[in-house]
Amino acid sequence: MTDTVEAGKVSRVSLLRTYERRLLKTPEGSSLREQTRDLVDFLSSSPEETLTMISVRTEGSGFQLFLADEAGTEILFWMEMFSQT
Repeated sequence: MTDTVEAGKVSRVSLLRTYERRLLKTPEGSSLREQTRDLVDFLSSSPEETLTMISVRTEGSGFQLFLADEAGTEILFWMEMFSQT
């Protein structure tokens, strides 16, 4: 198996609303809550209206998810909560 990269445009505001709701349901003190809070903080402060979500599947079932600028040329945020190695 070779690495696979896929990318698509996403609305920053839509992601922000989704993860603000998820943050309320995430257990206090958990690493998932901290990672979700970091994502919400990033989305709240980002000037980009449209982001590019990039998923990378690596050999051996690894997975990484990133948010990049609209053009997809600069990684702006690593969505750590989705990482699998």
